[in-house]
Amino acid sequence: MILRIVNKAIVSVLLVLTLCVVSGGLVHTFSDQSQINHIAQASDDDDGNASDDEKKSKKDKETNRSYASKLFDETDKNQSMMYFNSQTSSGVPTVESTISKDSGKQNGESYAAFLNTLGKWNIYNTYTSQLDAGVGIVGKIMRGSVGVVILGCLYLMDGLDGLLQITADLVGYLNVFSYLVDDSGNIPKSNPMHVLQPIVNLYHQFNVFAKIGLSILLGFILFRVAIMGTKVSKGRYLGRGLSKVVIGILAATVAPLALSAFFGVFSDMIKSDDGYAKSSVDKIPSRYIVDDRRYIDKSLTYLKGKKNNDAVNGGYVLNHDNPDMPKTQKDVKNKIPTKNLVNYLNTGNSNGKDAPSGKDLVWKWMTGDTFTADDVDSMYSLSKDDKSSWWALWENDEKRAFQFKLAYGPDSVKTFDGKDPFSLDLNGVSIQSASLAGNGPMGVALNGIKMSSVVVGTTFVCVTLILSIFLALIKSLGLIVSNLGLASFGTPQGFFGILATIIMLSVSWISALMILPVFTSITDQVDTLMTNGINDQLDMGGLGKQTISTAGLLFTLWFSAIFAIKGRGALMNGIQDFFKSVIDRVSSYTGTRSTGRNKGAEALSQMNNADKAGYQNNLDRMTAPISKSRDALSNIPAAAMGYGAGKFDDAVSSIKEKGADAGRAGLGKAKETANNLKNRMTSDEEVNESDSQGSDIQDQFNKGFNAMGKSGLSDMQKNLDDQESSVDKAQANQQELDDAKQGLDDAREHYDDLEKNGASKSELAQSQEDIDKAQDRYDKALANSQSSARNMAGTGVSADGIAEGKKSTADDFQKANRDVANAKNDLESLRAERKQMEDANATPEELAGIDQDINQAEDRLATAQDRQALAKDAYSASIGNPQNEKDSRNDVVAARQAEREAKRNVASAQETGNLSPKEQDTVRKTAGAMSDSVSTLKNNAQKDLTQAEEARGALQYMANNHNQAFTDTDKQGYASFVEQTGASVDEAKQQLADGKKNGASKSQIAALSQRVMDANKLQAGAQTVMGAINSGRVSQQALTAQQQIVQSVAQEQAQAEQEMTSLNQAAGNGETISRGTFNRVQSNLNASNQKMKVANKTLSSLHAMKAAGTNQLSGSQMDQAQQRVEHQIEDAQASYTTLNDASNAINHVNTGGAITRDSLLKIVNGQKMAQQSTAATAESKRTEFNKIGSKLASLKTQLANGKPVSHEVQRMQNNYEQIEKELTRAENQDKAVRTSGQTFRSAGRSMISNLKAAQDDLKVKQSVKSSRERDYSNLLKSGGYTKEQLADFKKDISNQRENLDKYGRNYARERRDRLSNIKTNIDRANSIMKDSKN
Repeated sequence: MILRIVNKAIVSVLLVLTLCVVSGGLVHTFSDQSQINHIAQASDDDDGNASDDEKKSKKDKETNRSYASKLFDETDKNQSMMYFNSQTSSGVPTVESTISKDSGKQNGESYAAFLNTLGKWNIYNTYTSQLDAGVGIVGKIMRGSVGVVILGCLYLMDGLDGLLQITADLVGYLNVFSYLVDDSGNIPKSNPMHVLQPIVNLYHQFNVFAKIGLSILLGFILFRVAIMGTKVSKGRYLGRGLSKVVIGILAATVAPLALSAFFGVFSDMIKSDDGYAKSSVDKIPSRYIVDDRRYIDKSLTYLKGKKNNDAVNGGYVLNHDNPDMPKTQKDVKNKIPTKNLVNYLNTGNSNGKDAPSGKDLVWKWMTGDTFTADDVDSMYSLSKDDKSSWWALWENDEKRAFQFKLAYGPDSVKTFDGKDPFSLDLNGVSIQSASLAGNGPMGVALNGIKMSSVVVGTTFVCVTLILSIFLALIKSLGLIVSNLGLASFGTPQGFFGILATIIMLSVSWISALMILPVFTSITDQVDTLMTNGINDQLDMGGLGKQTISTAGLLFTLWFSAIFAIKGRGALMNGIQDFFKSVIDRVSSYTGTRSTGRNKGAEALSQMNNADKAGYQNNLDRMTAPISKSRDALSNIPAAAMGYGAGKFDDAVSSIKEKGADAGRAGLGKAKETANNLKNRMTSDEEVNESDSQGSDIQDQFNKGFNAMGKSGLSDMQKNLDDQESSVDKAQANQQELDDAKQGLDDAREHYDDLEKNGASKSELAQSQEDIDKAQDRYDKALANSQSSARNMAGTGVSADGIAEGKKSTADDFQKANRDVANAKNDLESLRAERKQMEDANATPEELAGIDQDINQAEDRLATAQDRQALAKDAYSASIGNPQNEKDSRNDVVAARQAEREAKRNVASAQETGNLSPKEQDTVRKTAGAMSDSVSTLKNNAQKDLTQAEEARGALQYMANNHNQAFTDTDKQGYASFVEQTGASVDEAKQQLADGKKNGASKSQIAALSQRVMDANKLQAGAQTVMGAINSGRVSQQALTAQQQIVQSVAQEQAQAEQEMTSLNQAAGNGETISRGTFNRVQSNLNASNQKMKVANKTLSSLHAMKAAGTNQLSGSQMDQAQQRVEHQIEDAQASYTTLNDASNAINHVNTGGAITRDSLLKIVNGQKMAQQSTAATAESKRTEFNKIGSKLASLKTQLANGKPVSHEVQRMQNNYEQIEKELTRAENQDKAVRTSGQTFRSAGRSMISNLKAAQDDLKVKQSVKSSRERDYSNLLKSGGYTKEQLADFKKDISNQRENLDKYGRNYARERRDRLSNIKTNIDRANSIMKDSKN
């Protein structure tokens, strides 16, 4: 400390003596003309314009010292000081202890952590020696290699923005569709598209013809509607016809207008997204790289005008007030830089505003430009402004400047105050213009990987999306031109094609322009949340956190890219499917469904495919790791179980290609030994399954291929000998196999004949034994044939057939895969369309039509899946006769399809009976004719059921009334009621007499007379009811009379209630009501209520008496009566249910519903009841007719004998004629119902017959399928060789011998060509099957 004071005193004296030199030395020449220079110059200009008094007012004598100046006071020149007390126990000063003296422990540790962060996190990179600068050159090279890639991406995104704007201008400029809108449209000569003017003229001519055609079509539609009969739906025909005309008009006139408007809007939409690509990546570097020039400038700008401690930013000078800035030693070690912190250092705020340009920042970082602490001091006049006056020589004039003379190391900070003599030190601290933040060197590297990955990944996604939308734009131009030609003729398909193209192009561009910002936002937000979470939640070192953060970002970037591109593809597929169903629906409704190619659906598909072509390859590359991982995981269990033969063969092939000659020979010898051992252990009489046989054939094929590849004369001669020997054995085994198969077929046929002819069990058992013996013989022959196939493959004689078979089955498998995918898409589309039709309340005919389409799509899918599975099996079986195998495979596919159709036919027969259209029409007409009879019977059954239920209620009432309909009290009560009715009659008569006597008006007399009549009627009814009560027998007349009494009393009661209500309202309004009036009204109301009670009870009692047949029942009699009524209800309910079901079925059939076995059965049940009713009616009329006929004959006899009965004869004659007509009508009705029964029964028999025929046909189809599948399975096991093919093998061997004898060793070239073709076929087949797994 004393030494430092002495040094300062000496320096002060020297400064006085050498003032001029020192003044000259303070002049700095700035080579760097960056942003910081301009800001500094502006600051100097401001100071220059201010007066000396203003400058003096800016001085603050109370300004505190910066923490950095305290560190310089505690150290010697260029001395290093450790950051934290915990770093040493020797008691030497540290940053923490030095600052803690005056400012407290917390400030000491915070400042130490701040300085350590600047250095360790590479936020503020400094150099103090030439060695550091040399190392910096190496870093500059590394930064340059990474920076070039990032800058390339940033400039590429600028270029893409320019390309989008050029495209927008080009689209708007080349929009010639506006000239097609009217007849006077001409493309200006200045427009490059003026060469298309003849096409525009031709379009107008076609448009004229289209309008004429549409007018003719409209006239024809109106004419057809006018001449249609009443039975035809004119509204439906007119609607469809007008729809066709309207769509034709839209196609001919609106299409060019729509295109013109669309391309105008399309151009404006692209222009509105200026900076689309650039904005997604330009801010990315500012989240990882710290612009130290801006950091210093923002920090010093923040201090401008501050007082006291604020003038040095609390002692730090530099900005540090951010929650993510470490405050402790542990924070420095364990935390990592966040985007929020880096943005704060670059902008001086936490909201990210005023972020530096990405390209400028990357350029500064990669070039590694530097500036010195003296540059900062002079540019911002730090020392000059911090002095209280110019003569204050002893004053500490570097309150803020000392902060920039600190050089940061990983464990200590150096107070660098100039170059030491004879050292490699620099003249001052050199500060790097921009630094990539990161906790430690590895943290910096990982952050560099993060930044590069985000920029490159975002650029990759952007380029992929833009490529997709440009391919879609190019495809749309071709589709629009082709469909516009059709639209000019008024063709609806052309209009649909244009509409579909516009929709898909709009979705393609809009989705791409929306997804990239979403992608960048998701990536940025996930990275931010992940980094903050790792910093706050995980207790580990900074390097570990940085590694996890980087790995998490890379995964997020990869996943988000897949999600963005694949999600957009799913959106395009969904839009295609939706609008395809819309176009199909509109076409169906308007009758414009295409009989050929659907231009709308075709345009949707082609636009989607064009868009997909832009991203599919990149998407496949991104998802390849997922597919490979899935395949690897799926192969692990198979390999462990011993089924990894294919993978093992691939590994062996790889070893053979890369290994040395000795290794290849050793491996081949080992495989040959293993195969020989396997053949010796496997009996010739043991049949291998097709996959096992195929594996063995493949091994032998490789052996045979190698044998044929030997070029020595003796080798070739031996190979031909082996081939001939294997073919000879194969011919013998093939003959035995054919004979064994014929014997087995004969045995099975014999068993079937015995079973059909009703043979005994013993005969069938003997026949089964014959089948078993024939099967054993066939199995042995098949095993021998398999052995022959392996031997032939081992010699190479069947190599051509096996290779061709592999290629053929692989091609078929590939085509089947495509057909399966197409069939699935078609089926899903049809099912979605049917759901929409159901929601739209489609007619049964429309649903039946689409159900048929769905059935056909299901058949196509099932057939394609059969072809797929069978082709795969055939490929694995290594067939030697590809044509024979393919024919047999097609037979199996056809048999399976036939079985499916037969099953569907059986299901249809079980439900509908498969009636012919003529039979269905007959059933519908017959059911319609019988509809009225069934409806009448149903109504009658409903009445019977209602009456029975009323009887049940009446009996229950009687049971509750002591098993009596009328008790003595009831009778007395009703007798009183009868007396009251008599009194009412007398009263009414007296009132009438008084009225006449007093000269009442005619209307009053009429009212009084009516009252007398009503009272007499009520009395008469009451007397009738009383008579029934006394007799104990209830007639319908008595019930009707009591019902009328109830109605009359109810009216009287209502009148009394209304009178009381009026009286209460009058009293409420303040009117005076006399007690006599009130009592009279109340008495009338009470009397009417009592009469109503008696009337209702009497009516219930009458019903009870009618149900019981008497006034009183004993307990057992009541039980019997209730049981009888319950049976009546059950019978009535059963009749009503049967007739109601029949009525509903008839209505369903009459309205076009399907005729099912269930509905026909319901109709037949209803017909039986109708027949019983009409037969009973006819018999009743017949009996009545005979009775009246007898009476008429008797009267005529009396008239002939002179008796005066002429009037009686005439009356009876009229009755006779009337009943005769009714009898005829009843008999005709009975005959019609009987005939309808015959029709229904005939239809029922047809249904049963059709069902049996369908079931028999299914059995035949199933038998054929089983037979063909069995034959095909055996073919796969044997290789499918035929005697003719084996004979051809012999001829080929003979020809090869002749050529070998003729050409000698030169014949090897021909064999090599042959082997080359074989290898080509095998490689193609393997490639196809391998790609199918991926």
